[in-house]
Amino acid sequence: MRAIDVSSAQAIADLPGLIDQYNPDLVIVKHYQPQERIGGWANAQDWTRQAVAVVRDKGKRVEPYMWLYADLNPNIAIANVLSLAAELNETPAFLGIDVETYGAAASIPSEATVRAAIDACGGTPPCIYSSPSMWARIGSPSMPGVRGWGATYINAEPVDLSGAPQFGDLQMIAWQWTSSPLDQSLFLI
Repeated sequence: MRAIDVSSAQAIADLPGLIDQYNPDLVIVKHYQPQERIGGWANAQDWTRQAVAVVRDKGKRVEPYMWLYADLNPNIAIANVLSLAAELNETPAFLGIDVETYGAAASIPSEATVRAAIDACGGTPPCIYSSPSMWARIGSPSMPGVRGWGATYINAEPVDLSGAPQFGDLQMIAWQWTSSPLDQSLFLI
């Protein structure tokens, strides 16, 4: 399943054209936390609301993802995202949880934070987005049965996950194979 993921790095006005250009089966939309700030928006969650509406208007499947910050309570963060998903009448097949740095190297979530976020997902299956190098920075924890979405960039769209990055013992279901000019992934769900 071809996928793109979008955030406020893409203007709402540009989303219809990007969806037409890349023709994904799935659009993974960043679900912002209430306290996140993005340029030009008084409420970052309004960006998510508008993006989900655009994706639905284009007839595409939507799934949520979020950034897992080291300094936010993971229980509250997951609850915020799942609440926004419920408000938008989403029934996620998974919740993408982005585990990497956001600024200073010290800001990567700890293993304990990642485990707490996974536990907070309740009935929504978590899917950890990371890369082998970022996963190593939190100690390459063992998390059997947890879905993974790995990022390693190549020059051509893959046809399967045979060359996908593997980190830890996550069950890899997706490969983000490029971020240029837009994040593109292959999903097996």
